[in-house]
Parts: sequence; structure tokens; C-alpha cells
Amino acid sequence: MYRKNPPSEMEEFLQCKFVDLFVDIDIERDFGMSIFVFDEDIEQKFSLKK
Repeated sequence: MYRKNPPSEMEEFLQCKFVDLFVDIDIERDFGMSIFVFDEDIEQKFSLKK
């Protein structure tokens, strides 16, 4: 879905480009996780520690 329609609002908010998405779902536990990959380290970019 995101390959054809990149998350432009998320890119604009984070000021970096979406690269990839990894998804894992455990049906039995009714649990899912999505990991968005961007072209910058957003943890470092928005960290208050300098």
C-alpha cells in the first residue's frame, strides 16, 4: 500500500523520506506491529540530548 501511496503526511511531519515498512502479526495473540523505516535517524533528529 505505501509503495504506491507513500505516507506523505508522515514524511512532511518528520521532514524525512519513507523508505520501507516491516509488519509482523500474531493472529493468536491478536497483536500486530509495524516498523516504518525512514532515510534519517528520527530518534537522533528529534532527541533533546545534544
